[in-house]
Amino acid sequence: MPTAIQIAAAEERRHEIATRYVRGEYQSVIAHALGISQQRVSQDLATVRQQWLASTLRDFDTRKAEQLAKVDAVEVEAWQAWHRSQQPREITLQESADGKRKMSRRLEGQAGDPRFLERVQKCIDQRCEILGLHAPKKFSFDWDTMSDEQLGRLAAGEMPMRVMAEA
Repeated sequence: MPTAIQIAAAEERRHEIATRYVRGEYQSVIAHALGISQQRVSQDLATVRQQWLASTLRDFDTRKAEQLAKVDAVEVEAWQAWHRSQQPREITLQESADGKRKMSRRLEGQAGDPRFLERVQKCIDQRCEILGLHAPKKFSFDWDTMSDEQLGRLAAGEMPMRVMAEA
């Protein structure tokens, strides 16, 4: 079983290998510079790639969770605002007749502000988008009616939705 010192040395070596590798150095050059075999460099790079992948997936999941939490918070606020917008509001009237002021108050019911429900719906849509719950969009092309410019843009890798939207 490796000691803590050996583990730390291997991690330091992998960090140096990864740094040199992403700068474009060949494995053989890295091996020579560090005084190790090219096979050791290859093995360490395999380990580094696994770490990068695991880190990327964790980071992606973390970011996704953060964005979902933000959408959830906005939705809660929108629901609260919707409920507040349904509460009766107080109307105060001031009248002046013959120099005398008269104030009256009354409560008026409200149906609620639909903009808050629109915000709730946007939150639901955003959540579905983040979670990938929307069905994939399908495109139908009539290749015979497409311009050479559109065909070129598609061939260059431009998104079909964008090409077709500008038709």
